Amino acid sequence: MKTILVLSILFSLIALPALGELTPQDLEKIRQIVNDSETRMKEVVKSEITASETRMKEYITQEIKTVNAKIEGQEKRLSQIFWLVIALIGLIAAAIGLPHLQNRKDQTQEKQIEELKQEIRQELAELKQHPARSTGTQL
Repeated sequence: MKTILVLSILFSLIALPALGELTPQDLEKIRQIVNDSETRMKEVVKSEITASETRMKEYITQEIKTVNAKIEGQEKRLSQIFWLVIALIGLIAAAIGLPHLQNRKDQTQEKQIEELKQEIRQELAELKQHPARSTGTQL
């Protein structure tokens, strides 16, 4: 029982200052402390935000430069591929067109040869019909 009495007195002594009332001066000091703390926190947060924005702008600028460099590299590769495709199209056209042109040239030459053969046959036929005319005119 004594321990309960001692503990209750001890707790009462500890809780006694909590029953005290704050004076208007105490409240004003608390307000001032809170306002000062708030002002300092605003400044700290503002400086942190400014520093963060600066870092973010630098990072974004660096990333934009990196992306632009990659895009330029891709543009060069696309240009090279474009010219390669153009060259391959030309090569394919030449591979298809040249034999066709050669074939056409051969056909015209064959026609000419055939016409010349026909003329020679006609002249031979004429010579066979008139043998005297051909021997007398030669020098």
